[in-house]
Amino acid sequence: MSEWKEVQKLFVDDNISAVEICRIRTEYALEWYIRKAIWHKYLFYILTGISMVCPLLNAVAAVVCDGKLAAVILASVTTLATSILGMTRSQVKWNNYRTAAEYLKSEYVLFEAKVEPYNSDARAVVYMKTIEQFMRNIHIRWENGFQKKDEKDDNSKPEKVS
Repeated sequence: MSEWKEVQKLFVDDNISAVEICRIRTEYALEWYIRKAIWHKYLFYILTGISMVCPLLNAVAAVVCDGKLAAVILASVTTLATSILGMTRSQVKWNNYRTAAEYLKSEYVLFEAKVEPYNSDARAVVYMKTIEQFMRNIHIRWENGFQKKDEKDDNSKPEKVS
């Protein structure tokens, strides 16, 4: 959040143009979405790798030695990695963040090229409204995803009988 505070300080300059504000906002949002996408990509690959390698090691350990403890540990690690993978939904998040970053890049290119709808005198206003609405919609979808999960959890719980 401190990064955003630094960005906001740039906006109070009276000499900053609307086009420059668009550039700064886009760069900040792009960096954020890309950083999140990379984090979830690595998380997905690491957890998937663990989920694939541990069962193989477990099979080898079962053949080579009578390692009941090794089997239990490897099975537990596999279960934990798979559970975290399902809980974090890192592949979906990776895709969502990457898609958002690509959308912002595409819109910024259109803005800089002054292609419709960014070819009028109010192009900065149109651009900011477009990308801010896009990011707001992403946030709403994210919130709705949690609400649907909470509703499913509430519906799956048995009602208390008084």
